[in-house]
Amino acid sequence: MLAHWLRERDQRKEREAVENAERAEEEAARVQQQWQSWYERMQTAQWLGRPFDEPPPSGPQDKNGK
Repeated sequence: MLAHWLRERDQRKEREAVENAERAEEEAARVQQQWQSWYERMQTAQWLGRPFDEPPPSGPQDKNGK
């Protein structure tokens, strides 16, 4: 009985770890795309000789909003 419970707990923790890793990868890809788009807009503005004052995108924030 205890072995069964431990096995289920371990399987649940493993699923949660995989889900967290997938979410982290998705967030990293989203932030990468934001930076890439910003960089391309900045490069285009420089190439055209136009001012570019758009702030860079912010990175992922922690639970405290920092």
